[in-house]
Amino acid sequence: MSMFSDQERARISDAITAAESTTSGEIVAVVTEASSSYTYVPFLWAALAALIVPWPLIHFTWMPVQWIYLIQLLVFLALVAILWPRRIRTALVPRSIRNGHAHRRATEQFLAQNLHTTAGRTGVLIFVSVAERHARILADSGIDARVPAGTWQQIVDTLTGEIARKRPAEGFVQAIEQVGRHLSEHFPPGSRDPNELPNHLIVLDGGHGNHGTRWPKAIAAGTLYGGLRHDGCIDFNRCGGRNRRARTIAGACVLDAIRLGSPTLLHAGADVSVRALLRQCRR
Repeated sequence: MSMFSDQERARISDAITAAESTTSGEIVAVVTEASSSYTYVPFLWAALAALIVPWPLIHFTWMPVQWIYLIQLLVFLALVAILWPRRIRTALVPRSIRNGHAHRRATEQFLAQNLHTTAGRTGVLIFVSVAERHARILADSGIDARVPAGTWQQIVDTLTGEIARKRPAEGFVQAIEQVGRHLSEHFPPGSRDPNELPNHLIVLDGGHGNHGTRWPKAIAAGTLYGGLRHDGCIDFNRCGGRNRRARTIAGACVLDAIRLGSPTLLHAGADVSVRALLRQCRR
């Protein structure tokens, strides 16, 4: 992606390293060209237009049906070609749908980058989807519960403001520094702070990028639950206790369910049995 030069990527990586040196928390920055390919959009609009075209020709002309069919076909093909560029087809999608795709992709990345497995539940994802013009911060429950309401939105506003000024690298650096200050205030460095997550900017290609992990298709014994809230906080707990491996397996199953479009999981505040989601994944 041409949004960032090598020097800007190195600067972002250095900012993450510096921020994480002051805290036991983890910060991951992800940018994607698009959260969905939207390849269906040109065909949808072209088909609608092609269905309308024959009616005036039938009612107001004596044109043979073969010619009408040919015109209909040409209109369909021409509109598909005109609407195919990503910028055009994305612009034809309602904003609510684009935001939904971006939120879903951000949630996928929160799980794929193993942010839900950090000790103390202190993982924070800074996510930008370029085509949707959408930025989002997802924070795990440990840090989300400690910061005032509206904190993440203020950081997102700073990030998007710099992107609007054509300074995306500066926006990421400022966002990382602000997130790092909140993490260091509530979760200072401990005696054991393994840096287990990537410190570099993760760049995904549009709608089909690497999700970072090959997820297991099996689940350990016991019931696992995942809760998804719309306040930017994700919480995964195991009944009777918490352990990292269980949360990793839970995240894998929930991630697969998100990719399959599970309506239960995407419902705000719903508790989801991961065993049930696993049965979905196997279908």
